[in-house]
Amino acid sequence: MRRLILAFITIVATGFPVWASDVTGEVLAFACMENLPAAKREKDSEKRLQFCNTYLNAWDDARYAFLKGTRTYCPPSITIKEMSVVFFDYMAGHREARDLPAAEALMLAFKAKWPCRD
Repeated sequence: MRRLILAFITIVATGFPVWASDVTGEVLAFACMENLPAAKREKDSEKRLQFCNTYLNAWDDARYAFLKGTRTYCPPSITIKEMSVVFFDYMAGHREARDLPAAEALMLAFKAKWPCRD
């Protein structure tokens, strides 16, 4: 948890733009933590929440657009908020995914949670 916070603070404090390719699973999980039911609201909570939800929406849209016709995972009808909680839970139990690009970590999390059964 401290590592998540440190990574996020480092990115925010440097003032450098954060490109999507620079976002690790750890940084995204920290932002998505704001969607947890027991999350305490802090000064920057809304910014982190917006970042998480926007990233997940954009990632899922891109996945659909570029992989049209390919089923990568098979979720039930679910909200972005619920997806972010699934992602956070996966990251909490899979330390090896923390340094991966966020897009790759998302795919691993959702494939693990909702594998397609053909």
